[in-house]
Amino acid sequence: MLAATTLAGACALLMSMMGLRLRLELELFLMLNLLLLLLLLRFGASAAPTERTHHPTTTM
Repeated sequence: MLAATTLAGACALLMSMMGLRLRLELELFLMLNLLLLLLLLRFGASAAPTERTHHPTTTM
């Protein structure tokens, strides 16, 4: 679902850049969805802890 709406948002952005218009409500919704996804990818990834930040020590 997220991938489909993201693709639709990218298509709506491309169509508006070429001068083609969708219904205003649909165009705004799809572009807002694309913007929110980009913000989530930008700030959500930095806020979530990753396994690479943990360095367990091994004892023998």
